[in-house]
Amino acid sequence: MKKRCFLTGMSGVLVGLLALVGLFTLTDRESAAAEPVKIGYTISLSGVYTALGIDMRDGLNLYMEEIGHQAGGRKIEVLVEDIGSNQISQAMDMARKLVQKNNIDILAGVVGTGSAYALAEFVQKYNIPFVISNAGADDLTQRKSNPLIVRPAFVNSAGSHPLGVWAYENGYRKAVAMGADYAAGYEHVGGICRTFTQMGGRIVQEIWPPLGTKDYAPYLAKISKEADVVMVFFAGRIPSASSSSLRSTASIRGWLSSEKAIW
Repeated sequence: MKKRCFLTGMSGVLVGLLALVGLFTLTDRESAAAEPVKIGYTISLSGVYTALGIDMRDGLNLYMEEIGHQAGGRKIEVLVEDIGSNQISQAMDMARKLVQKNNIDILAGVVGTGSAYALAEFVQKYNIPFVISNAGADDLTQRKSNPLIVRPAFVNSAGSHPLGVWAYENGYRKAVAMGADYAAGYEHVGGICRTFTQMGGRIVQEIWPPLGTKDYAPYLAKISKEADVVMVFFAGRIPSASSSSLRSTASIRGWLSSEKAIW
C-alpha cells in the first residue's frame, strides 16, 4: 500500500511537471530547438528528510530517462540542488541561484513545509511556476493560494481530521498534542486536534521537540498522566534509540499518528 501511494503521488508530480513543460512548448515554439526547458529541482539531500529527497530525485531521474529527457519535442534539463531539511535560508539561497544564475523556467521539489511557504513568496516575486512534490503546507491551497503553484501531493491536515473523530468516538477525551516544532508538525497534529476538540475532547498538553531531535526520551517523560491519548506527528529519519523509546511509550499509551508514520 505504501509503495502504491508513493507511485501514485510521484506520477501526479510528473504529470504536473510535464503539463508545465507542455505550456512552455506551446507558447515558445520558435526557440524550442535552441533552448531546453530548465527545471530547478530543490530537494532534501541532507538532514532528517534525506531519504525522501533521494527517492524524489531518483524517481524523477528514472522518468526523465524513460521519456528521453524531452516532451513535446523540447529538451528538458533538470538541475538538482540540496536545500536541507526545512532549512529555509538554504532553500532561498538555492532558489536565487537557480533563477538568477541558471535561468530556470520551473521550480520544483521541496519536502519541508517551512521551505515551501518561503519559496511560494519567492516564485510570486519572480513569476516562476512552482511544482511542489511533497510539502503539504495547508495555506498554499487556502489563504495563500497562488496560481503559479501546482501541488499534486497532499495537504498536511487533510489526512489528520478523521483521526480526531475516531479518537473521540472510541472514548478518548484528554489528549496530548506532540509533534515536530515547525509548520508541518503544527498542521498535521492540528488537524487531529481540530476535529477532536470540535466533538468535545480536550487538549491537556502540547509538546513540540525541534525537527531533527536525536533523543526523544526527555520529551516522552513530560507526557501528562492526565491524558488518555497522544496525538503525534514526526517524519523523516528518527534515530533507532529514540524510535525504540517511542515504541515503548506507544505500547502503554493510546497513540494517534498523523499521515506519516513515526516508525
